[in-house]
Amino acid sequence: MAREHEKFVGNVGKIGKAIGNGSADGPVEFEDHERMLVEHLLGCEDYKASKQDLQALLTPLRKRLGSVLDSLNRKSCDITGEPLVVQIDGTGDYQMIVSYYNIIFSDGR
Repeated sequence: MAREHEKFVGNVGKIGKAIGNGSADGPVEFEDHERMLVEHLLGCEDYKASKQDLQALLTPLRKRLGSVLDSLNRKSCDITGEPLVVQIDGTGDYQMIVSYYNIIFSDGR
């Protein structure tokens, strides 16, 4: 029981910190190319895509996948405390964590 209480209090603290960070700097704004990447992953099976597929989306916009993912995940961490898109060990593919997508974009941001 004490362990569950500690976990709950820890999560409340993370959420409070995320809310505090968002209110101090204003709402977190996602760039169009970041939204495009997220929407692409949302449409993929198991929310997974290869590095090559994701870079191919960004190349016409002269954006590099690494810098876009860094920015996207930094913004996700500001809101949820966790990255939105992670690299899958062994395959090099990327996967979006849909539960964080729902937290971030459920309020229309």
